[in-house]
Amino acid sequence: MKIISALAVASTLLFASPLFAHDVTHSCSVHSDYNFNFSDKALSFTNTNAKPRSIELRQGRLFIDGQEQVLSAADQKRIADLESGTRRLLAQVKEIGLDAADIAFDAIESVAVALTATDAKQQETLHRRLAFARDELRRGIDSRIQGSGWTDADIGQLVESSVKAMLPTLISQVTADAVRIALSGDEAAIKELEARADRMGKDIETKVEARAKVLEQRADALCPQFAQLGEIAAALDVRIDGQRPLELFTR
Repeated sequence: MKIISALAVASTLLFASPLFAHDVTHSCSVHSDYNFNFSDKALSFTNTNAKPRSIELRQGRLFIDGQEQVLSAADQKRIADLESGTRRLLAQVKEIGLDAADIAFDAIESVAVALTATDAKQQETLHRRLAFARDELRRGIDSRIQGSGWTDADIGQLVESSVKAMLPTLISQVTADAVRIALSGDEAAIKELEARADRMGKDIETKVEARAKVLEQRADALCPQFAQLGEIAAALDVRIDGQRPLELFTR
C-alpha cells in the first residue's frame, strides 16, 4: 500500500538523520573508563576493573577509592572547577538529548497529521499516545543521565527505541484510515491521501535534517568543554599512585 510505503520512507529518513547518527564523545574523540552517578553533593566515577576503582569529587574535596586526598589550595579550586564544569557539561548533553526526543516525536506527529487529516478523533487519540510516549522518553533520558554507565550514544538508542515502539500504533491507525477511505469509493479522497503521503516524505526529510544539524552543531560545540576538563585534571598536583594524573575523560 502506498501509504505504508510512505511511512517506511519517513521512518528510514528519521533513523538515518544526524539525530541518531551523532555521538558527542566520538565526535570529540573523548571517552571515559568510568561509569558515573551524581547528586547535589558529589560526582562519583566508578569502574571495578580500573585503578583507581572510584573517584569522587565533593565540593572541592577529592576521594580516591574512598580515601580523602590531601589537596593544596590550588588543587581544591581545580577540583571544584572540575566538578562544576562536569555538571554544566552534563546538563547541556541532557538538553541535547531532550531536544532530540522532541525532534523525533514532532516528526512522528507530522506523519500522523499528514496521514490521518480526515479523522479528527483519530488524530486526538494519536496525539494523546504520542504525548504519553514523549513524556516517558523524557523521563527516561533524565533518569539515565542520573544513573551509571551512561554515554550519549545510550541517549540516541533511547530515542530510537521509543520511536520504533510507536510505529506499530501509527501504522495501525493510518492503515485503518486508509482502508476506510478506500472502501468509501471516494476517488478524490483516495488521491488526496496519496498526495499527502507523497509530500510527507520530503517534508519530514527537510524538517528533521534541518533541526538535527543544529543539534549536531550544539553537540560539536561541547568539545572544547571536554578538552578544558581534561586540562584541569592534568594540572592537578595530586597524582594517582604518586605518578599518574587523574583521568576522568581521555582523548
